[in-house]
Amino acid sequence: MPPKIGLPTLFGQEYVTPEEIIRCQADVNYTHIFLKDGRKLTVAKTLKEYESILAVHGFFSSP
Repeated sequence: MPPKIGLPTLFGQEYVTPEEIIRCQADVNYTHIFLKDGRKLTVAKTLKEYESILAVHGFFSSP
């Protein structure tokens, strides 16, 4: 079973695999996480907090 990442959203904790994530977008103190199924999750954590978690799964930052 692939590892899942816990994402604290307004509606509770959601768990997704890194393969489900298309991209992440910073929005001040929030991060918008776009998923393959078309959903957008907004979490109350900065993108910086997710950079190291996602880097080991092949994600990278762009300017």
